[in-house]
Amino acid sequence: MRPSGFPWQFIRLFLHPDVNKNKKWLFALIIPAYWLLPDLIPLVPLDDLLFTLLALHIFTRSAQGDLQQGREKTRTAPGENVIDVEGEVVEEEEE
Repeated sequence: MRPSGFPWQFIRLFLHPDVNKNKKWLFALIIPAYWLLPDLIPLVPLDDLLFTLLALHIFTRSAQGDLQQGREKTRTAPGENVIDVEGEVVEEEEE
């Protein structure tokens, strides 16, 4: 049984090779920077947690879009061995 839920979905998307690497780097740099920079509300990490959850949500939605675009590209990739066939049903003639 595969683990499910929001944290596992984020981890799978973050490690998936089809997700844009720039998005991964941006996420990996913005969150720690936000936690380390001076807070809007000192000594209360509530704004940090809310920002992190919002960034996680935005990243997972965006990464899922990357995966869907990747699937569409693989379906119609040029040079792929695909045979396009049209057919019709023909009834057999009785003798």
